[in-house]
Amino acid sequence: MWVLAAKVAGAGAAYWLAATISRAHGAAAYGAFELALTLAGIAAMIGRLGLDGAWVRFLPEALASGGLRGQAAQKSFALVFFASLVLAGLLSGFCVPIASAFDSPGLEQGLRWAWLAVPSLSLLGLAAEMLRGGDRLRAYAWLQRGTLLLGVLLVFLALPDGAVAPFALFSSVALLAALVALGLALPMLRSQEQQGEGGLDLPLRQVLRTAAPMLLTAATFELMSWADTLLCGVYLGEADVARYRVAFRLAALLTLGQTAINAALAPRIARAFASGGDATPMLAQAARWNWTIALSGSAFLLLAGGWVLPWFGPEYADVDTSLTLRILLVGAAFNAISGPVLTLMNMTNAERQARNIVLVAAGLNIALNIAMIPRLGMAGAAWATTISTVLWNAMALVWVRRHRGVWSPFPTFKPITK
Repeated sequence: MWVLAAKVAGAGAAYWLAATISRAHGAAAYGAFELALTLAGIAAMIGRLGLDGAWVRFLPEALASGGLRGQAAQKSFALVFFASLVLAGLLSGFCVPIASAFDSPGLEQGLRWAWLAVPSLSLLGLAAEMLRGGDRLRAYAWLQRGTLLLGVLLVFLALPDGAVAPFALFSSVALLAALVALGLALPMLRSQEQQGEGGLDLPLRQVLRTAAPMLLTAATFELMSWADTLLCGVYLGEADVARYRVAFRLAALLTLGQTAINAALAPRIARAFASGGDATPMLAQAARWNWTIALSGSAFLLLAGGWVLPWFGPEYADVDTSLTLRILLVGAAFNAISGPVLTLMNMTNAERQARNIVLVAAGLNIALNIAMIPRLGMAGAAWATTISTVLWNAMALVWVRRHRGVWSPFPTFKPITK
């Protein structure tokens, strides 16, 4: 419930922030903000080295065995910090040619703050995922990107117009959130180290072996998720990026429930798999919520999109943005009703198979974006996203059914098999 509440609050803040920036500075300024956010987010995800996903996998096992031994968790923070600093330096140092490639002057200004944004986002993401693995879902819920946007919105509204550039403000809020996350995660890890005589002795090398395929999966999935935005920036320009991102964020409302459910499910699936328990009852409950949200949300946005889009500004009240939203709704609805298939794979020793599925879908996604955006504009990006989303969900559904005995849109009540 806390995760869903945080997701809804974050989504609302993202829409309000988009409208605020667009009304104050124009759609082009919001497009530049989204491009900077995209590139910094990708760099931060790579900087986490897949360790965020690995710790969600291992911490439930550590809790079940009496605690965590060794310094692998603390070493993970140091490793992520240095890796993200290198990536941040590359983004900041090459901000001029990157902005030139996107023909976006506003992007250059934003990327000058990458030195602060990328390490902050990397450490925040790792700490938040450790809290999730430690079953601290309330803390995890409020340490997400949507919450950062809520903080940015509140400060942005309090300051005079133009006092601080949007991405500079986002970077500062991300730093504050990272410090809060570290202040919560590190004491949790220390308390786990003090539990019992046994515990799980987990060397960093073992964590990194599990993290490596998860990093490739996450990096590929992130690239697939943001390829449409980046290629819209290359082919179309800042204003079209803004319109596309608003349509995308509205369609993503259909997956808010699924994202919140997955956050709670992941450590529970890992525990059930490790102990030979039955996770399908919780999958069945998740499926009912996913279907309800997907169907009702799709119906609402199809009917209300015509008057919701103009709320962001007159530049969004056009036929192309409305068509883009309708196309994206198809993929988002299919994603929602498919259930937590990648989460199920990553938490049950199938991270390499998940990686392979995402690699295939990402290759198709990038090829379709390159082929369709120059011809169809934003609608081409929407079709590329929808087709690849349906593909990876369908492939994962088939794999999970064959190898784990679970049909996630309508789960059967039997244990997940190894």
